Amino acid sequence: MQINIDQGSDKWIMLQFPSHDSQKHFGFPGIPRLVIGWRVPLPAEAGETMQPELFLSTLLDVWIPEDDIDLFQQFLQTLRGRWYELCNLVDERFVQCRSDQLQAEGRSPEMMRRLAKDAQRLANLRLAFRGHLKTSRDYILAKGANSRHSDSARELLLDLQDKIGGRLTDLESTIKELLQIEFSWAAITESRISTNLGQNVMLLTYVSIFYLPLAFCAALWAIPNLSERATLNSFIITSVVVGVATLLIAFHLENIASLFRGKYSQWREKVVEDMHKDVRWETRADELQNSLQTRSSPSEWLLVIFLLSQLIRKLKGERNTQKGQPQSV
Repeated sequence: MQINIDQGSDKWIMLQFPSHDSQKHFGFPGIPRLVIGWRVPLPAEAGETMQPELFLSTLLDVWIPEDDIDLFQQFLQTLRGRWYELCNLVDERFVQCRSDQLQAEGRSPEMMRRLAKDAQRLANLRLAFRGHLKTSRDYILAKGANSRHSDSARELLLDLQDKIGGRLTDLESTIKELLQIEFSWAAITESRISTNLGQNVMLLTYVSIFYLPLAFCAALWAIPNLSERATLNSFIITSVVVGVATLLIAFHLENIASLFRGKYSQWREKVVEDMHKDVRWETRADELQNSLQTRSSPSEWLLVIFLLSQLIRKLKGERNTQKGQPQSV
């Protein structure tokens, strides 16, 4: 905001906010320079009231001012309206950013740069708003000593400071929240990429094992007469069968692992239920049952130990039964 006051008989004020469209202010549409022409001749004698001869204004809400402070209030009202429009524009942009962010789910690399630029623009707006307040406060302090409109101008400035300052604070909280959400999405995306990378490395490892069966087959047929047709055909057929089987297992390793994991889970649940029925193993069964909800889990070998103990007790029971039976003559 620029304020220019002529100390002669022609007094004028010019306000710019901003005077052209700029991406620096979120693409806020510019307006022509706001100018008031106010011609007041100097009084011929001391104490004589100044009567304006000419008053022209490009503002929407205007009245013929009584003095400099009354004139400046018109600019403060226009300034407050422009700030309200700008805050509403930024708020709508952030709402759109939130919608785009939820749709992208952290997969858009442009979203982080977009939010960072918006945060920088919002910081520039905060600095511009502080400059407006400082300039307005200094002008009222310099020109409002003998004006009866000084109190109303100060109240208007305080209203501008409280309401627009509060809106800017809310917008800053919104952009911080959007950045935190984007950081969380980015962390989740990086975790997924790391998991996929680990799976690909594991797949490549199993694919590399493909050459081990081939080497084994080659060692089997590293005997004389390899050039004979029967031996050569057997070598080719065995190599192809072993290689294809290895590749099929490697490419379906996740499905195979899921199948075995499901079977193991069913078997595990059944054994844990049997452990609950045994008083001596009930505590261990509770630990195994709750192992999925805690960080520390007991060894899965407890299941094998329990089965072995059950087998030993069963064998002992059978021996005791045989000993207790009467021998036939």
